[in-house]
Amino acid sequence: MFIKTIVGWMFGFNKEISQMEKELGQLGVDKAWGLHTKSVLSLVNGSNGDAEKTVALLSFEGLAERKKEFGSVEIDNRVKTIFRQPLRTSDIAVRLNENEVVMVLSSNNGGAEIPLKRLASMAEEQGITFSYVMKEWQPGRNSLAEVARELSKIINKKGD
Repeated sequence: MFIKTIVGWMFGFNKEISQMEKELGQLGVDKAWGLHTKSVLSLVNGSNGDAEKTVALLSFEGLAERKKEFGSVEIDNRVKTIFRQPLRTSDIAVRLNENEVVMVLSSNNGGAEIPLKRLASMAEEQGITFSYVMKEWQPGRNSLAEVARELSKIINKKGD
């Protein structure tokens, strides 16, 4: 901490360092699943440039029943294990609520479905299933939160 303060003062980076620390502090992490919280959605909107991305909404099925059977801590640990597997460095996972995760995936490097299939395989090993829907997203045209809401409506209609 002291060295950072001295270096910042010497090179005039105090303001920039403070801003970076503030932004990092906003990137909350959900303790149960180890994923980013919804607060990261607004930061993702402006940080991805113009590159087209794929947004996927994962809806975990039967978690409430599984939690009754095995306990909340056990199921949360299983979900955390699924996401502990390395995603591509360009991919971001955000927990929206008790059953849904939104992912921002790079559309290149083999496409967006590769990491989703890997996660589905890991989930199956943990005795957990999820369904997902995807949509291409161009940052700047609409917000990530809007796309996530739209996908949530689509996936909930599928379940009906």
